[in-house]
Amino acid sequence: MVVQLCLSGAEVVAIDIDDKRLVELATTLSHSGRHIETHTLDVGNIEALGACIDATVTKHGRLDYMISNAGIAGRSGEIRDLMPADWDKIMRVNLIAVVQGASIAYRHMVKQGSGHIVNMASAAGLLGTPAMSAYGTTKAAVVEFSRDLRVEAEALGVQVTVLCPGFIESRIFENADLRGLDPETVKASIPVKFVSTEKAVTKMLLGVLKNRGIVTLPSYVKVLWLLRRLMPFLLDRAMGRQTMTQLRATRPSSLPL
Repeated sequence: MVVQLCLSGAEVVAIDIDDKRLVELATTLSHSGRHIETHTLDVGNIEALGACIDATVTKHGRLDYMISNAGIAGRSGEIRDLMPADWDKIMRVNLIAVVQGASIAYRHMVKQGSGHIVNMASAAGLLGTPAMSAYGTTKAAVVEFSRDLRVEAEALGVQVTVLCPGFIESRIFENADLRGLDPETVKASIPVKFVSTEKAVTKMLLGVLKNRGIVTLPSYVKVLWLLRRLMPFLLDRAMGRQTMTQLRATRPSSLPL
């Protein structure tokens, strides 16, 4: 997403905990004749995040977009396997950092009378995620927060969009710690094709430019979301079967006879 924004002419300030990734990003863009400002920090450090946002506004005079894209799968798995510390970490990164970052940016945007807040959620926030409930819980909260903020912000000239993609090519499975589950087995059991990052970013940015409240992709997400609202028991039944398939593949001894 950062690459496409830079290449389109936007002045981008990128924040990431991965310094190596930021260097690679800046190098890639410099080869295209574009410059990007980078800051290495943990978005879970709210004070540091707030200071960075404030400094950006001071330096550039305004903030047109605030895109909260940081997220982790964290230590996920069945609820019986999750400890309080597992919940704390994923909540801090996936929810609290998004809420606080958006809130800080929102105050600046209200003062300038314009701006667009873009929060990355997931189809998991609309559909649910058995066996990855911690992740799904944070994403569902981001969806609701974004919808509430959109209603409040409309009269003040600020736009809000929440992105809810399905399975896209990313490193989230590789970086996940799935308690009791094997990441490769889980990924292989997913019955849909993964969307390329480039295609997903293009569609998400188009939704932002159109000021959509909720952007979903690919098409199966919209279909399943409709099913969730109209006949939730059918989707729950299908997810239950999918969960049992994963459990049989990774921890069969834990299942009742």
